[in-house]
Amino acid sequence: MSTTAGPDRTLRRIGPFEVPAIGLGCMNLSHAYGVPPTPEAAEQLLRTALDEGLTLLASAALCGFGANEELLRRTRLAATP
Repeated sequence: MSTTAGPDRTLRRIGPFEVPAIGLGCMNLSHAYGVPPTPEAAEQLLRTALDEGLTLLASAALCGFGANEELLRRTRLAATP
C-alpha cells in the first residue's frame, strides 16, 4: 500500500510503520566507501537533506561504531529552534 506524503513523496508500509520510499543512507558519513567527509561537511549534507524534506535517514550502530548516530544527534540539535 502506498500513500502520499506531500508533493512527490510516497510512503510505504513496513510492518506497522509508514516510511518514505526515498531515504538517505548515512553509513558513508562516518566510515566505509573511502575517506568520509569532514564532520562539518557531513552535517551540512544532513541539514540540506532535512531542509529539502527528507525524513528517512538510515543509520546503524555499526556505522562508525556510534559516530554516525552522534553526527545525526548533533545535526538534529543544531536544527532545533
